[in-house]
Amino acid sequence: MPPKIPPLNALIAMILRESQGKSQKEVAAALGRSRTLVSALESGDHRLDRDRLEELTALLGYAPEAIDLVATLLGLLPLTRLDPAATEEERFIALAAARVATTAVEATLAAFPRALRRLRARRAPEEAKALWETFKTFSAKEQAFLLKEAPEYQTTAFCVRLCAESVKAAANLPDQALALTRLTLEVARLVSGGEGWRTRLAGYCWAYIGNALRVANDLDGAEAAFVQAWALWKAGTPEEVEMEEQRLAHEWRIYDLEASLLREQRRFDEALALLDEAFSRCGGGEAAARILLKRAFTLEQQGEYASAIAALEQAAPLVEAEKGSRLRFGLRFNLGVNFCHLHLYAQASELLPEIRVLAVGLRNELDLLRTLWLRGRVAAGEGRWEEAVLALEQVRGAFISRDLSFDAALVCLEIATLLLERGETRKVRALVQEMMPVFRSKKIHREAQTALQRFREASEKDAATLDLARGLVCYLYRARHDPRLRFEA
Repeated sequence: MPPKIPPLNALIAMILRESQGKSQKEVAAALGRSRTLVSALESGDHRLDRDRLEELTALLGYAPEAIDLVATLLGLLPLTRLDPAATEEERFIALAAARVATTAVEATLAAFPRALRRLRARRAPEEAKALWETFKTFSAKEQAFLLKEAPEYQTTAFCVRLCAESVKAAANLPDQALALTRLTLEVARLVSGGEGWRTRLAGYCWAYIGNALRVANDLDGAEAAFVQAWALWKAGTPEEVEMEEQRLAHEWRIYDLEASLLREQRRFDEALALLDEAFSRCGGGEAAARILLKRAFTLEQQGEYASAIAALEQAAPLVEAEKGSRLRFGLRFNLGVNFCHLHLYAQASELLPEIRVLAVGLRNELDLLRTLWLRGRVAAGEGRWEEAVLALEQVRGAFISRDLSFDAALVCLEIATLLLERGETRKVRALVQEMMPVFRSKKIHREAQTALQRFREASEKDAATLDLARGLVCYLYRARHDPRLRFEA
């Protein structure tokens, strides 16, 4: 009579015990049961269910998954069945196959931990985004506590998310942006990995601190922050974490952010050089498109409008490859603006229908307002005076109601230009008098206020000239993002 073959669970229990070099007696002692029971379980004389098998497995120092792994290996046994009359070549092939299978299992087991870490790193940005939605609802005190005590917030991905959120806040809430960047340093100090990686990540965070300081008009503080950023980034060691985690904090982003500071310092050539460096390192896609848009904006601030258009046209294929309407709106709108700077109003006019459709799709009132502003400028350039004034007056009123003083002053000067073209100097004087509270707004920097004061004094004497108005419009477009730029008529 052939020997009895134990059920699968019984075989697994015996294999796991044998692999640890333990006897049935030792296992029984650990269980607090008799050796006879252990023997009965392994022989199949006593039913061994999954729960009991997992208990034995844990006792032997294995995770529950070990049961399924051994079951899979046992399932390969039929492949090793050979006829007793098998040739030497057939036996050699079977042995070689078994060795290949063993090697494959060993390689797979070695690769799994790394693969799992990579998978977690890929998922980490979305998880960090979800964590942020909860995190932002807490008070500053509660946020500080969470960062210190909750491990799920002590990750590279969440640190990078805080950095990204600081950029979003910077446009309208510079104080909040700076507060967020300070929190990033706390997270960087607590992330897993070696000290070298924490140092490098802190350098990444300092770049965002520099950006927040720039937006808050502390250009000297921002410059010092970028010096600190590069010092820490270069002193750090990226190899202390997996490559997927390293990629969460991109070096190109530091170049990109510092370029914005250099642009505001009117170091245009240096800013463009950093943007070129960022472009070469970003890997293409949406990041490359955004860098080219920023390059175009830098060139526009420099007064190099034709070069700005060339940068936008270079960005076009990258923008079209992305799904977001925001990038397409930015591309088309800025093309229209630069065409207007060069008095190429027909080209700008061709873009207007699409720009409006994109603005409507974005459901942002300010985008619609700026689109109307562009339409007014195009109408003025094409000689449609009444249409231009109507559009620009609507934009002026909306900017005033939103306390966008600088933009309101700029639109006012554009209207004044149209009035001066028709010789209506008295209307210009009335318009300027109406705008005096706006001209004196603290949101208009000192150099621009000085230039506006000069125009006010000229208008009061009915001596404001078309050349003065046009020169001031050109100046205000460039000075909007450059508080140090002086007006030179």
